[in-house]
Formats: sequence, C-alpha cells, structure tokens
Amino acid sequence: MPFAPVEDGDFVPYGAQEYFSASKSKSNPEIDEAFSKVDWMAGALADEGNDMLYLAAMTHEKDGYNITSGIPEDIINTKLVLPFLKALFPNNLERVKKYIHDMYTHKVDPIENAIAARDFFSDFLMLQQVMKSCLAHLRSKLSSTRKSATYSYIISHVLSGKSFTDYYVGITLPTWAKCATHGDDLPLVFGPNIVKEGVEFDWNEEDQNAANTVMTLWTNFAKTGNPNKGSPLEGVASWEEFTKDKKGYIDIGKQTKMEYDLHPERMKLWMHTIPEEIEAEQRKKQKTEL
Repeated sequence: MPFAPVEDGDFVPYGAQEYFSASKSKSNPEIDEAFSKVDWMAGALADEGNDMLYLAAMTHEKDGYNITSGIPEDIINTKLVLPFLKALFPNNLERVKKYIHDMYTHKVDPIENAIAARDFFSDFLMLQQVMKSCLAHLRSKLSSTRKSATYSYIISHVLSGKSFTDYYVGITLPTWAKCATHGDDLPLVFGPNIVKEGVEFDWNEEDQNAANTVMTLWTNFAKTGNPNKGSPLEGVASWEEFTKDKKGYIDIGKQTKMEYDLHPERMKLWMHTIPEEIEAEQRKKQKTEL
C-alpha cells in the first residue's frame, strides 16, 4: 500500500492491530476510554471487492480472454489473488492459498469464479473489518459505565445506472458483475451530483428511495446516536443494535430489513481460522528455533 496507519503511540496507540483482532484481542485501557465514549456505526457495500474486477477489465485483451464471459481461473489466481497474498502472507502463502481456493475460487464456471473472487476481496478488505470493529466496540464498553450504542449496516442496493467506479475509471463491467460496489454509497449519502461538476448519476425512484433511507438513518444517528430517533421513515425496519450473540445489521436494499450474522463461515475463516493457524505456526517456529 502507498500509505497506511503507523502505530506512533500518539495519534495511533501501540497495539491497535491486536486491539481490533477477533482471534487474539488485547485490552488497551487508553483505546477503551476513547472508543467507549462514542456511539459507533460501521458498515460497507455488499460487494466492495468488485473494484478488483476492474483491474481484470483493464487488461483482459492483453491477457487473451474476454471478460464478458467471466475471468479464467489462472488469471484470477496469478494476476488478482496471488500478488495480494504475496504481499500480506509471505510466510504462510501456500496455506492461505489453499483456504481461499477451498472457500472461494474452486468454481468451474469463469463467471461464478470471478464472483467468488469478488467475495474474497470483499470479505478480506472490508466486511471482516466491519465485524471486527463492532466487536471491538462492544468489548470497549465492558469496563465502562457508558451506554454508547453499536450499529452495523450493509448496503445491497444496486444503482440503476452506472456505478461510481464506472464514472471514476471510465470502464463498465459486464452485466454479470453489476452489484453494490465500492463507492456506490456516495450518491446515496450525498446525492446524484457527487461525481464531478456536470456529471450526474443515472437515477430512478428506487435509487431515490434508497438515498432517502440512507440520508435519514445517517442524519438521525449523527444527531441522536440512534438511527431510529429523529426523522421518521415509513416501511423501514427498526435498526437493532449489533450484539455479540446476534450480530445484527440492517440491510439497505430493495427492502430495508434486519439481518443477522453476516456470512458466518467466511467471517470465521478470516477472523479466526487463518489468523489462529498463522499464530500457531509462529509459536511452533519460535519453539523450534529455541
């Protein structure tokens, strides 16, 4: 990454990575004190990882295939997934590759495999971080008498026209890749003129209804700490708080409704299975060296 947070002990306290870990969470009174003071709302688009498919769309002709029919398995493995894993898991590459193959990219159909690769990027880059931050916020309140709230959301509404990334990079993906992708929340929060001057999103009544829902819930939360209090919304489910047992989140799509325990097997893989195995391997290696 060109830039990333640095644990400097001042703006970003030491141990922040462990603090937000679900598998080996480490208490930090300093972060607890600050974090438990605020009401917390965290969420993402349902298919954030679709942005990675634009990389394939930029190079599909050079790589000898047509992305309209999907992305071949070897391209997914060597051009999309592998460089990412080499950077993040250099010491556990083969083990992590096997987990990703077994959970995601073992499909025969190139379109199904491309969608599975999208799920992989969505889960690792965004969705697990939403879950971990909400769980960390719950933990921060265990030693506090404060009554701050924890809320989680997923936006699954698919824009009727081009996605934000279509406008941004000047490429439109095939119809099989149309989804709620990274950046598509921007017009729902700020309106359809958000891209740049003179450019406006294609917009229909469903888009406007989703925008009304997002804008109302967000501003209610900003004003009161509770998205359900403030301006009313008709026909929209009450937004329940995120809890350790139910892991509830509001799904803003064709209908706005409560859902629970987002992709449990996929979240378990990233939040527990892989980090716990890597930790076990590190302990084993240290013991052998001693």
